[in-house]
Amino acid sequence: MKCYIYHSVNKQGYYIYLKQKDHFELIPKAVLKPLGKLDYCFELDLEKTRKLAQEDINQVKNNLFEQGFHLQIPPRQKDLLTEFKEKTKNNE
Repeated sequence: MKCYIYHSVNKQGYYIYLKQKDHFELIPKAVLKPLGKLDYCFELDLEKTRKLAQEDINQVKNNLFEQGFHLQIPPRQKDLLTEFKEKTKNNE
């Protein structure tokens, strides 16, 4: 299964995987609009790929099969200040 990957110009770290190149009509407008312009990154053959860096490959395949696209959202960043406060509190 081939897929085509695009990144959002408006939202850093957001990627759209499509089962058909340039078929943005598969993406609901409520999802597509906030992403803004999508720039093509590359083509990927999921049958020849064992693992993806940030996504579960089986979930990506399932989403592509069922809805024609997969949205990759960047992982939530840690609140470093809160983490620091907790570490210093525990060291007292």
